[in-house]
Amino acid sequence: MILNMDYKLEDLIDIPLLQDLQEKLNSVYSFPSSIIDNEGKVLTAVAWQDICTKFHRVNPECEKECIKSDKYILEHIHEADPAVSYKCPHGLIDNATPIIIDGKHLGNFFTGQFFLEKPNLEFFRKQAKKYGFDEEEYLEAVKKVPVWTKEKLNLYLDFIKGFIEIIASIGLNHLNEIKSNRAIKERDEKNQAIIRSTSDWIWEVDKNGRYTYCSERIEQVLGYQVNEILGKTPFDLMPPDESERVSKIFRKIVETKSSIVDLENWNLHKEGHSVCLLTNGLPVLDDSGNLKGYIGADKDITKRKLTENLLLEDKERLQIIFDTLSEGVALNEIVYNDSGEMVDYRILEVNKAFYKIADFNKNEVVIGNLATKLYSIEKEFIKEFWQQHKTNKQTVSTEYLSPLNKRWFNIMTSPFKDDKFVTSFQDITKQKSNEKDLKENLKYLEKLNNSLVDVVFTVKLTDRKIIYVNNSVKEVFGYSPEECYGKNTGFLYPDEEAYKQFGQKLQEAIKNDKEFLRINHKLTRKNGEIFTAEITTTFLKDQEEIKEVISIVTDISERVKAEEELYKYQNQLEKLVNERTAELEEKNRELEEFNNLFVGREFRIKELKDKVRELEKKLSGDNN
Repeated sequence: MILNMDYKLEDLIDIPLLQDLQEKLNSVYSFPSSIIDNEGKVLTAVAWQDICTKFHRVNPECEKECIKSDKYILEHIHEADPAVSYKCPHGLIDNATPIIIDGKHLGNFFTGQFFLEKPNLEFFRKQAKKYGFDEEEYLEAVKKVPVWTKEKLNLYLDFIKGFIEIIASIGLNHLNEIKSNRAIKERDEKNQAIIRSTSDWIWEVDKNGRYTYCSERIEQVLGYQVNEILGKTPFDLMPPDESERVSKIFRKIVETKSSIVDLENWNLHKEGHSVCLLTNGLPVLDDSGNLKGYIGADKDITKRKLTENLLLEDKERLQIIFDTLSEGVALNEIVYNDSGEMVDYRILEVNKAFYKIADFNKNEVVIGNLATKLYSIEKEFIKEFWQQHKTNKQTVSTEYLSPLNKRWFNIMTSPFKDDKFVTSFQDITKQKSNEKDLKENLKYLEKLNNSLVDVVFTVKLTDRKIIYVNNSVKEVFGYSPEECYGKNTGFLYPDEEAYKQFGQKLQEAIKNDKEFLRINHKLTRKNGEIFTAEITTTFLKDQEEIKEVISIVTDISERVKAEEELYKYQNQLEKLVNERTAELEEKNRELEEFNNLFVGREFRIKELKDKVRELEKKLSGDNN
């Protein structure tokens, strides 16, 4: 998304070059002119007449009439066709033509002062006497003012109209280039913001599976620095058995140029412990459909896998004129055949930039040469050019790939006038390359976003309306991206209170100048189901003002559920252990009592046996 831009006329046109051009035009024929922006700033000025600057404008009474002239022109500039003209009480003519770029009126091109008929010197003698001017000097200034016929004026106005159209078109090209460059910059910033804010490890591999890009998240996931990973393959990070298993799967995916979808794989952290990653990726193809590599993301799901293994017994689950313009400009003359059809055109004049931009050596014969010979243009192209431009009433822009140097040009062609027309050349090869880069960035970002399991939202901070969401919103929330665009995010929360609480957390993070905010929060699906999500939000700044945020939403309801089940299981286990311990203690007590009883009994039996033996001895003695 490109933000609105404020710009002035001087930002889009080359003022020094235009000043030089107007001075050169004035040196050929008296050409009093100026370019003034809407704030009254004089950007260029040439041949302003002494009769005005040294007499009328410095006399308070005369100046009142001059101010009336200025005011009339500014109030009627919207009626210009092609210019607004005003004859002041002193008999001088002023003309103004608006300069409009991209539909915006940025300033005016003024032509004047001049006479439309030979001045009456008697009238000006009276003027000198009336206002106290030195008669001889005043009349000399009057004689210096150019006298144009109405026909001459009309010719000049036609010229000025074409001149301004070329200025406007060149300014528009500059504006478009500024916008294009800014779009690429903003897209890159958003791209990097997403990468920084996501909890996933983002990567790119070439067709041989070697890492060519790796986000800094790798340090939190596997403990490595980025430079330690570049050049390695994913299989270098796995235990031998896992490397063999996953490489077989990856070879089949590469053979069919398929996407990598939810591929679970175990890796070794730099410190030696195991980390389970959930890998998702998309193939990157060149213009011929050949595989260049993959881009994707890895999510650390170790905790989830360990929880699943514990609870589920190891069950497995993402310009116009002359030398001074920076654009190459050529004045051309149409060449007709006997039937009155255009068969070629001759180059009459070019500016200095022409040689550089059109890639011609200054020693080459350009002036007087025919276009078909100079540019290596086919006769058929001239016929098409004639058909396309012969009835044009305004300047037409055409993009053209030169067969001579294989560079792209934006060619502005003015309407045909007296068998002549002007073309301006601007090298847009870089712009075309930028457009290509922008498209590739957009394609890259789209692939990146859609390779994530998590939902990626871009939201305006002012009204919290969604301006972008990736395809994962359907899987997590049940909505299609089209159902979300332009809506306030309130429908994603279970109630107004939850919506307000998240907004308060955002404002607190911004106030405390946090780079991002990561919290767990309750959200709701399209079917009404409420679930727990981890929301990671990063803030996008434009000229130090936060206008948008990017939020990465991860559904952690399964993890929360698993943790709750584990907690419940642990409580039950603890209860069973306590009950069993009490039971064992009771059994031990009973056993101890039994042992005590048994030992006492054995002791008494021994005593009885001893007494019996004594009696037997006595009986035996008596018998003797």
